[in-house]
Amino acid sequence: MPRVFWIMFMLLAAFSLRPEASIAQTALPPDMLNHNLLPTSPEAAALGRFGEVPVSLYTGVPSVSIPLFTLPGRTVSVPLSLQYHGGGVRPDQVSPWTGMSWTLNAGGAIVRTCRGIDDFDVQGYPYHAAPLPEYLNESCYNGSTDGTGADPLNYYQYLTDVFEGRLDTQPDLFSFNFMGYSGKIIFDQYGTPYTTPSQPLKIVSPLTSGTGGWELTTPDGTQYMFTAAEITNIENSVESPASKSGASAWFLTRITTAQHEMVNFIYQDYTTHINYLYTDLTNTIPRPAMSTQTVVDQDKHPILCNELNARDLKTSIRPTTHIRGKYLSRIVSATHCVELVSSANRPDQPGMRRLDAVRLKYLPDSARYQEVRFQYGDYAAPADRLFLQQVQRFGVQADGRQLTEPPYLLTYVPPFYTSAEYAGPARGTHAIDRWGYYNAAPNRWPFPRDNRQTRQVLAAVSRETNPAAVTFGLLSRIQYPTGGVTTLEFESHDFSNANEASYTETLLQRTACLATAGAMDCGAQTDTVSFVLTHAQTVHFKIAISSADGEPVGEFDGYGTLFDKSGKQIARIEYLKGRAPGGDERTISLPPGRYRLQAIVAQPRALQVSVAVNYAQRFYTDRKWRGGGTRIKRISTYDGQDHMRDQVKEYYYDTDNHTVSTGRLIHQPVFHSTYKYIIVPVTSTDETGCAFTRNVGDPGGQFTCHYIVHFAEDIAASNGSAQGSAVGYDTVSVVQRSGQQTTRTTSVFFNLAAGQVDFSDQANQYQGFISNDFYEQNGLELLTLDYAVREGGDPFRSTDIQLVRRVAQTFGIDSIPDKKILGLSIEGSLGELPRWYPTPCRGAVVQSYYTTVGWWPLTLREEMRYDDRRQPMTTTTRLLYRSSAHYQPYSQEVTVSNGLQRSTRYKYALDYAPTADAGVQQLQARYMVTTPVEMQQWVQQPGKAARWLGGQLTQFTTTADGVVVPRRVYQAALAAPASGLTEPRSAAGYTSLVPGSGVYQPQAEFSYGPAGVLREQAVTAGSPTAYVWGYGNLHPIAEIKNATAAQVAYTSFEAGELGRWQAGGNGGHLVATSSYTGQASYQLTATSQLSCLGVPVGSYRFSCWLRNGGGAPTINGQNLLDTGLGFQDWKLFQAVVPVNNQGNITLVGSCQLDEVRLHPVGTQLTTLTYDPLFGTSSQTGPDGRTIFYEYDALGRLLRVRDEQNRVLSENEYRYARP
Repeated sequence: MPRVFWIMFMLLAAFSLRPEASIAQTALPPDMLNHNLLPTSPEAAALGRFGEVPVSLYTGVPSVSIPLFTLPGRTVSVPLSLQYHGGGVRPDQVSPWTGMSWTLNAGGAIVRTCRGIDDFDVQGYPYHAAPLPEYLNESCYNGSTDGTGADPLNYYQYLTDVFEGRLDTQPDLFSFNFMGYSGKIIFDQYGTPYTTPSQPLKIVSPLTSGTGGWELTTPDGTQYMFTAAEITNIENSVESPASKSGASAWFLTRITTAQHEMVNFIYQDYTTHINYLYTDLTNTIPRPAMSTQTVVDQDKHPILCNELNARDLKTSIRPTTHIRGKYLSRIVSATHCVELVSSANRPDQPGMRRLDAVRLKYLPDSARYQEVRFQYGDYAAPADRLFLQQVQRFGVQADGRQLTEPPYLLTYVPPFYTSAEYAGPARGTHAIDRWGYYNAAPNRWPFPRDNRQTRQVLAAVSRETNPAAVTFGLLSRIQYPTGGVTTLEFESHDFSNANEASYTETLLQRTACLATAGAMDCGAQTDTVSFVLTHAQTVHFKIAISSADGEPVGEFDGYGTLFDKSGKQIARIEYLKGRAPGGDERTISLPPGRYRLQAIVAQPRALQVSVAVNYAQRFYTDRKWRGGGTRIKRISTYDGQDHMRDQVKEYYYDTDNHTVSTGRLIHQPVFHSTYKYIIVPVTSTDETGCAFTRNVGDPGGQFTCHYIVHFAEDIAASNGSAQGSAVGYDTVSVVQRSGQQTTRTTSVFFNLAAGQVDFSDQANQYQGFISNDFYEQNGLELLTLDYAVREGGDPFRSTDIQLVRRVAQTFGIDSIPDKKILGLSIEGSLGELPRWYPTPCRGAVVQSYYTTVGWWPLTLREEMRYDDRRQPMTTTTRLLYRSSAHYQPYSQEVTVSNGLQRSTRYKYALDYAPTADAGVQQLQARYMVTTPVEMQQWVQQPGKAARWLGGQLTQFTTTADGVVVPRRVYQAALAAPASGLTEPRSAAGYTSLVPGSGVYQPQAEFSYGPAGVLREQAVTAGSPTAYVWGYGNLHPIAEIKNATAAQVAYTSFEAGELGRWQAGGNGGHLVATSSYTGQASYQLTATSQLSCLGVPVGSYRFSCWLRNGGGAPTINGQNLLDTGLGFQDWKLFQAVVPVNNQGNITLVGSCQLDEVRLHPVGTQLTTLTYDPLFGTSSQTGPDGRTIFYEYDALGRLLRVRDEQNRVLSENEYRYARP
């Protein structure tokens, strides 16, 4: 192997060790790095779900994947696989085209979670330049001013605009999942897009793109286009004509790499209407009676509905969802294509597609292909669900013959094969828990149970999780083609932060008091007090104001202010005594958390303002509450042939004594709700308890009856809170048993969640529109503990286990702060209360929340390995960052137990000023921002200064067709470790690429052909190595040492390519029926001679293989010599051809030939051919001898032969019988 190849491989290895490298890039040409020259022995919703849910122990969701095949490419490849999500099956879930809970990973999508108005509408959030208020009180004020010293801003008109759909106060979330990248995009109010978690993606959105879609550029300069838009509307909704998109999802349509390689994704349209098939559509809610059915607006406004005037309200039917969707039909590159064969005969959901097969073809030879076929279980009414039952691989030859391997067989809980076995619950069943999963309860209504006797509108229903029913529809068994079997056992999530666990409750009171000079002293009380709510509850406040001068006091003299734990003001406690009954009291429903209450004196008088808060504190004893979907309990794998390889993994999500769950329910269960407002004119003063009246007795007032219909079927998934799961775990332990060995691994995760979640239905009443703060850093693994377990021992008994490995990790950077994007959920009504009314906004329900845009990279990893004497050997890796432009570490430091520290320091294109170097400037312009430009190696002994050991620097250039490539590699020539060198820099970055000290010396140089393919590389002042590319520049087909690219010509006539050879006369005569190597040869005739033009002066060795039956040709009038080597009916001929003046070499004769090679005498030429579907098919060495690789139609390597037809190795594939 040439020395330059060693440089390339060393660079790749060094860079791949960097934990933060999302895509490993090297400073050298990528062409050769991914080429192993020898063979080795509902769609958008599903894609969006995997954008939210990277499977991990943190959520208890296992990774189940069935690989299909990969669309190959030189600089980009598209892997296709089936991915299963085991987080639970909701009865209302509609299967994607691959069956329930399965997703075809092939390309990607951006899926929108719409909050409020469409962000791309002209009234959308990014167009809303005015800052959002963080809270609003009943008087429509938020306590802030416009900065001019004027009165606080009045938001009455603001709320009016929101209620009438003219203003958007919430940013949408856009989940993306493509080619190894996943996360979310969110816009601030100025239209700037951010990713969360933060990552180096260049984003052009539908707000600014000319395509109406998205353009995302990854840090290697590859551009991904998402322009196939899918439109989803609910019944009676209308697409806004002012919206720039109206789309609910955008599918990946094109990949374009920095080397101009392109992959296109082609879609077809479908239309469907999803109905939810309720069985009780005619049930009517009884007219509310004044004495028994008071509907309460979050404990703020009792509303009495007149029995004579109130209208009937039927059980709300969940709106039909109308989809104008896209399904993938082809993926096409320059050389290959994937065909996706689907059908529309789906009884479960008319209009939607069912994926029947996926085919991989080589475009020049599409008669043969690889195929994976899918079979599904029968449909069973009333459930009518699509379940994937079988996945089987086929190889189809050019003559139509097929080779198959045994299928993957899939079984579910309970088995879904025929209607006679099990149909499952109906799609519109009300037998679901708080999270929408099946609980088999005899519910007749979609309402959550209401625990207040005076508010119970309908009969109670059970929303409890049923552990026996919640696993309905989950995958339970996989049988592999080899005969091996994996069984999966799921169970319900559990968690400990629920307020309905056993507890004792204590009532508490805290008082904030402030007195000005001359007023009654507050004693030991202070103007500010803090209190903690252990659970969601209604908190009571009472305010008192007294004056020393005896003059009356009112609402403008003082008030109380309530803040949450972040310091955000969330309420104002006003003094309205005398203006309304209970005017000195206020009740506020608050979630669990820490709060601060402050008393404020607003006037320059001798006043005392006292504000008391009364609340309850709970102490919990029972710490396992079930709900929120499913998690894996046990995975058993049976090899099928060697029972010693069988293994069982058991998963534990509680403390070591198994009494307390470590799970946390991240958010209050979130329901989508239907609100019904009934406006009834006031005809007398009898309705004094109404919510929206004007002053008592004022004619023409009105009030509103507010019915709330909850649809647990349409639960929001707490988007991103726990990687898409309702529950995340602090600690998870995995016990693995295999043979006689038992091990235990315990993982500890970052897991922010609500303090205590209130399950009473009054706490859920307004959850339909309230969004929550998001914790994208949840799931980061902080600690891993590996234990060896004594034979026959208890994995959770300290005397039976021994710690063998401990890994602690730290994430996050304080120097780069998080960005918080504010959202404001607003519901309710202003009624007809005028702007001048004292509390005109009392009917509005307002909640603010933040979406955090943060970057939490790994910064410290400490690994301790213990020997038999329990002595640790410690390795500490520290990653240092200083740039949020490329999100890459500038230094990686590794310290071992003796204190020796070795480090690698990195520089990237964005670390340099644009004027530092033309190549660096091009890297910046093409967004190739994670490609290392320089790497330095340092070492530091304990107590001594760091010393520079060496470094490597790459200079880039741009080819004639605009591809940015490495041009030259420099190596630091150090006689001994040094203290470093001066590196000039400005505010824009480093100002010089190669420091002027002369330490860096040129080491290797590179030249390229079209599209950035590597043509030559050479150690500086050394002999070059040249390459020839074929199969549409997909593969290197020749490597020649000690020669330039101009000195070599090679072809095996594959894919119609002649290399540097040219066919004369009426063109070439390719023969596809016989060949020595590859799949084609050439018929040389008097009118189809071969020529190589512009050959430099020198002595050249020519060789080719000739088929028996034809005469040997001549080359430049010189006869070819028979070498005596033969293979079947082919023989090797060769000659030495002198070229005295730069000119042409011409081959003339009448024969069939193959493997035509020309290279200078004394050089070494290795050539290769490929089967484009499978891999290398032949390799011919410098001595002319060939090794052949034979595959079956499934792409399995059968045997290896030499040029004398001797079998060098052979493989036999056997499968266990089912």
